[in-house]
Amino acid sequence: PSRRIRQHNGILKAGGANKTKRAGRPWTFVAIIHGFQDKITALQFEWAWQNVDKSKAFREAVGDDAMARKMKRRMGPKARLDELRWLLKDVQPFCLYSLTVYFPEREYCEIFRGIVSRGKSGNPYKKDDDDESEGRSEML
Repeated sequence: PSRRIRQHNGILKAGGANKTKRAGRPWTFVAIIHGFQDKITALQFEWAWQNVDKSKAFREAVGDDAMARKMKRRMGPKARLDELRWLLKDVQPFCLYSLTVYFPEREYCEIFRGIVSRGKSGNPYKKDDDDESEGRSEML
């Protein structure tokens, strides 16, 4: 992971994606997700997270193609963490895996806790009817 951050920030000249050169430096880790069965599953998860508007599984979980496209247009770590909540709790097959999320910075952990407690409805004061627990401990 430290090598990838150094590539994204331009410290290492080889291997950084062109998309990371334009803006957003310096890059930092917001979340590290682990516990995938294999590399293929991890890459599928990464693709679904980066392409929520194209991922069939994500669009089905959201229930609306327009909503998935709208979510893709949102910017910043909070938007990405909201997409992560959907992937971990509602998007199959990812919600079936025992994945662990690690937050190197407390700020992002607190943002994610707020998103998880808010539930599908988007209302932070109302729990979803289909939430059977206060939140999965694996995610926090």
